[in-house]
Amino acid sequence: MDIEKVFNDFEEELARIRSKANHIIIVTNDGTVLHSTTDATTTRTIAGLVCNLLTSLANSAVRDVDPTDELKYMRIATKTYEVLVAPDKDFTLVAVI
Repeated sequence: MDIEKVFNDFEEELARIRSKANHIIIVTNDGTVLHSTTDATTTRTIAGLVCNLLTSLANSAVRDVDPTDELKYMRIATKTYEVLVAPDKDFTLVAVI
């Protein structure tokens, strides 16, 4: 899969999400940041916590329930923020609202 092509195909959707989100990060599975609307420190913090830790834990929980299933979308709401995570085979999209 050509990640650049996928990124370009979703530019319109990204603009829609960007209008509502405080931060948007797109990171590959190896940790390379493809797109970020925030500073490098915040990007590293969000990518590290959400993409690595939370997505792995959520994926594990889904597979514990049904080993043939996979995580498609995750929403975490706190008092201050809402974090939307959409992991894919090649990259993960994170939006903080």
